[in-house]
Amino acid sequence: MPEEAAMSFVLEALKAVKREIKQPFGYQIINYGGEAAYIEGFSRVTEVGDDKTSFLLRRGRIDVEGEGLSISVLSEGTCLIEGRIRSVSFSED
Repeated sequence: MPEEAAMSFVLEALKAVKREIKQPFGYQIINYGGEAAYIEGFSRVTEVGDDKTSFLLRRGRIDVEGEGLSISVLSEGTCLIEGRIRSVSFSED
């Protein structure tokens, strides 16, 4: 896989603000104004619904809750959820 294809959107954004990253983060969450959420770094999707979608991490879980949720983009370890995002939470298991 070419190096460019494996790059993280979040790591690229941090480079733009001149922050040096020595190790990648375990996961990233970006909430786009309550209209979409970008999740990166999960191992699998564990729940998909109109009001809740959950992701399993290496150490923990991410829950996205809201209304009219739908997955618009899903690839290995990354997901874009659209709808009315009410909360995005991390819990350590």
